[in-house]
Amino acid sequence: MSSQEQTRLNIKILLVGDARTGKESRESLMRRFTENVFDPAHRDVGCTMRPLDIEGKHINAQIFTRPTWLVHPTPAIALIKPSFLSVGRFHVPSLYYYTSSVCIVYDVCQRHTFSQIEDRWLGEISRVQAEYLPPSPIPMRLYLVGNKTDREAEREVSTEEGAALAARCNMVFAETSALDGSGVEDLFMTVFTQICHDVDSTTRSEGWGCHIQ
Repeated sequence: MSSQEQTRLNIKILLVGDARTGKESRESLMRRFTENVFDPAHRDVGCTMRPLDIEGKHINAQIFTRPTWLVHPTPAIALIKPSFLSVGRFHVPSLYYYTSSVCIVYDVCQRHTFSQIEDRWLGEISRVQAEYLPPSPIPMRLYLVGNKTDREAEREVSTEEGAALAARCNMVFAETSALDGSGVEDLFMTVFTQICHDVDSTTRSEGWGCHIQ
């Protein structure tokens, strides 16, 4: 193993969102960034990875999606650290373990996917952080992502509404199209670059959301 491989930093982020956006919405964003393809018929890609070099740091950019069928467990269920390739076996809190940022994805053409962001998704993130995750020296940053901007004629949620909600809830706002790729590279590069800025390369420890391979 080379010295570069020994110092490669694993950075994990999580995509969540309403089931009615279609699971393919989040998976298509992942695959557009990691493979530069759009395949709406492709399913069951719970996680993917792309090697990146950001400001001298060599990282494995790991992107997970939260299966919408998972239920939030009772406090009696122990936290299980997830393996990279078997997300479906675990409860909701385990998906957030090692997560440095969360992207809440909604469909700009379906208002109901936007309406649940505060109560369901921000509520879940808050509960998981309070009840299950160890304290972290770096913040878990949140991003609000309006997808499917290629379907402008069908838009139900304006850019201004999305930006206003993000500002009110202390999230970073972005709009994307997995179909034509607009905004996708900028979104994920912003997310992973910010995490690199947040992490002190000399004081990483397990449970921060980042670890050395």
